[in-house]
Amino acid sequence: MTPEQRASIDDFRARWPIQKLRDMALEEYTRVGSKDSFTFWLEGRTDQVGSIWGGSSFKFGVYERKNLNDSFKADATYSLNDKYGWYAYLGETPEQVFAKIKEYLLSVVDSVARKDLKAIELDRVLALPYAMETTDLVRLEGVEPKV
Repeated sequence: MTPEQRASIDDFRARWPIQKLRDMALEEYTRVGSKDSFTFWLEGRTDQVGSIWGGSSFKFGVYERKNLNDSFKADATYSLNDKYGWYAYLGETPEQVFAKIKEYLLSVVDSVARKDLKAIELDRVLALPYAMETTDLVRLEGVEPKV
């Protein structure tokens, strides 16, 4: 592990300890322009460990919309309101979607803490960004996933 990777992991853990994740509100999870939201940390401040840069913000399940005047329209796949965008199949409101995401995120954290990567269901809601990042963090800690 490089010193930069170690620093990235340590910084993430200091900012987002398990109790903070348990207490996290939707506004802390995603916030336009913030370099301190959970999604920004995951995408932009831990890229030394594993990158999920690029693509749509829908990869986070729910996100605060930057451009409210864009031509993007809600449909059977995507839901929008005056502040957030989210995958429609995850729930009817941003709050419902965030509750599912948070529940899954905490289950991933718990599985990693137990070093039980088999328990992470890769086909569950939004598993890929979190599981990839978390698996990279665990691998760098010297635990090889058994997938």
